[in-house]
Amino acid sequence: MTGTKKFIGIDLGTSSVKILLVDETGAILKAVTKDYPLAFPNPGWSEQEPADWWEACCTGIKELLDGQDAANDKGIGCGGQMHGLVALDADDEVIRPA
Repeated sequence: MTGTKKFIGIDLGTSSVKILLVDETGAILKAVTKDYPLAFPNPGWSEQEPADWWEACCTGIKELLDGQDAANDKGIGCGGQMHGLVALDADDEVIRPA
């Protein structure tokens, strides 16, 4: 696979993060999914901890790239859930679940 350009795609969804490694033709070389919890603290509410998203992304990317030659990794594309709000304080720390 020397010389093949590779790209990482990250989809941060409501129940899991899906991470793909694809080549320049769009062929999937490897795929990883990492779940994270979803809480329902009140009727009609759903919440998640942004730290869970980060942990899932980090462990998923490590797993995705394990055994891969990163020399030809050329880019990363990210997408996320639509209505997630992460409230931060003046120090950019998460105030509450999203």
